[in-house]
Amino acid sequence: LAAAEKAADEFGRSFAKAHMNDKLHYFVGAGTHYGATYSYAMCYWEEMHWIRTKSIHAAEFFQVDSLARAKITSSITSRS
Repeated sequence: LAAAEKAADEFGRSFAKAHMNDKLHYFVGAGTHYGATYSYAMCYWEEMHWIRTKSIHAAEFFQVDSLARAKITSSITSRS
């Protein structure tokens, strides 16, 4: 368990260095965890660290993905 924690720490450190200057960070959550996702994005990142964020419900995230696939599929079939 300690080795997994150390590996996660190193991953987190390298991820933070790679993405610290990103313009926007997205947080996806669902169910009983969506409130925590929203609070974490808005209160912790935006208010405390002044980093732009957007919290997204998982249902919206996957709905947009399926709509994009439908549009692409429709575009491909209309060309045939």
